[in-house]
Amino acid sequence: MPMIRAIWTTLAAITLLVTLGYADTRAPETFVATGEGDVEVVQSDYIAARINAQNLATQKALWNVIGQLLPAQEFADRYDQIQSAVVARSVDFVQKYKFTDEMILPDNTTYHVGMEVTFFADQVRTALEGLGTAVSQRKRVVVVIDERAINVVSDGNFLMTGSMTEDRLRQAAGEAGYKGMARAEVRALGNDPEAAKAVAGDADAVRWVAAQLKADYVITGTARATASGADMMGTTKLNVYASDGNMVWAKEVTESTPGNGGPDRFKVIRLCADKAAVMVSELLASRK
Repeated sequence: MPMIRAIWTTLAAITLLVTLGYADTRAPETFVATGEGDVEVVQSDYIAARINAQNLATQKALWNVIGQLLPAQEFADRYDQIQSAVVARSVDFVQKYKFTDEMILPDNTTYHVGMEVTFFADQVRTALEGLGTAVSQRKRVVVVIDERAINVVSDGNFLMTGSMTEDRLRQAAGEAGYKGMARAEVRALGNDPEAAKAVAGDADAVRWVAAQLKADYVITGTARATASGADMMGTTKLNVYASDGNMVWAKEVTESTPGNGGPDRFKVIRLCADKAAVMVSELLASRK
């Protein structure tokens, strides 16, 4: 019975990890852009004009995103190809949108809308990569973090649980223009012990991870939450390695939050993750 209770306690703790701290941090990377659409109202069909104006504004917003992803010359040379293969289906990449402006212009024949559109970044990049554009040449970053909000796994098995820090840093890498990879890709290599050695700072293991995933940088580290009186203290330690295994940057991030319950552990780790993400994004952007 004690053994069964221990197993159920562990499973409950893992479930808590997912439901309270991890599941809501896996937000996809997005691009946000604005666009405007002006469409002629034909035969007083304002509904159709509104839909067409909305589609045009969405396409213009997507063009604004693509303009930031591609070199100017490639943008110009491939304009028609990108329009037909990607921009024409811009609605496929939309996560959400909102109207910033909407009116029928004084001439009463033109429907105008302004929109702020949020696009799924990975889907946009994948579509552009499929055309063989320069987006496919972006540098790669692997992030592997040993995170213990609740210490329910042994040192060698931390890859079996999720990491909100890892996800947040992967997202930050994408925001800096890199292709971010994390434990899903690392675990697919089928050698968790070697990945664990990389997190521990073994240069050979770091080089192995980088070579296997063709990464330019490997980010490893730990994230911990510790009760301290009436507060919860979070500490995240990060190391950034070049593909040759040499460390190029190291940082320790700390945060605190009132309370010392289970949810406070996830909260303080999330606070550390957000702070670390800003630093990592700035670092990677400076090394492109």
